[in-house]
Amino acid sequence: MPPPLLSNIPRRSRVCAACGVAFLMGGAALGAETVSTDFEGGWGPWIPFYSGTWQIQEQSGNHIAALTVAGADRPPVRRPRSYLFLAGHSWSDCVFTVRAKTVEPNTTTARDVVLIFGYADDTHYYYAHISSRADAVHSVIMKVAGTQRATIHVQANPTPALNGSWQTIRVEHAAAGTIRVFVDNLVTPRLTANDTTYPAGALAFGSFDDRAQFDDVVITGTAIPADAPSSLTLERNGAHELTLSYPTRKGLTYQLFSGSELPVVTPASPPTAGLGGVETHAVILGEAPRRFFQVTTTHPLLAQP
Repeated sequence: MPPPLLSNIPRRSRVCAACGVAFLMGGAALGAETVSTDFEGGWGPWIPFYSGTWQIQEQSGNHIAALTVAGADRPPVRRPRSYLFLAGHSWSDCVFTVRAKTVEPNTTTARDVVLIFGYADDTHYYYAHISSRADAVHSVIMKVAGTQRATIHVQANPTPALNGSWQTIRVEHAAAGTIRVFVDNLVTPRLTANDTTYPAGALAFGSFDDRAQFDDVVITGTAIPADAPSSLTLERNGAHELTLSYPTRKGLTYQLFSGSELPVVTPASPPTAGLGGVETHAVILGEAPRRFFQVTTTHPLLAQP
């Protein structure tokens, strides 16, 4: 797998309970960005998800990303099993284009490829399911939300699109909620939806449960930097308890650390996806004369086995 990207290094905000002063680190403006990968030099910025088997293959001098063994089902909700994840990035108002080819035979009537977008964490994101079959769970735009998932596209009877040839698939995802999915015909969308739950997040592509091949990935959109929270607030609740609050942004991941010495702070909360509001933590103070708190901000994190 490729090494972690420099852009995935966490940004930090720090505050000392003894003095109530916040130290903010990092900060960058939103900006347009383009990422393209043709796999001629390997994986590039893409990280294979641990379920399933991925290979870089050569076909007549051209290199592709091949999912050679489909992934395994993972509780607590049915969702794509194997994909390549773009680490160190979070996107808003993006256009996500991939050339894809299913390698399952015609006898596999529900063969598929998927594009994942608006990824907040392992169980919160959208995916466009492009299949050779159309029903309640094939040829859909699906929203995964914790232990539940639901289709959100407006088309009642979409035409199956996957045909066994190399095909161009494009997802347009606007922060305002508009989602459009194109297959081959890049003028008229095949699937559309409007949902504002995940206006920003990471991207991935792969398959729900089939073998497939991919090439020529192009992403354009607004890149969201992993900025430290703009402010940290401390409120005392008695002699031994504090409430710490900080604003979050959708499309980023946050984690609180604490300790009596700044270089050795330890996790005080698990990594959580930003909800776009204020996150609050109640903290019990120990006997140490001072307590340091640190909030790290990263791009969405790939799920671990």
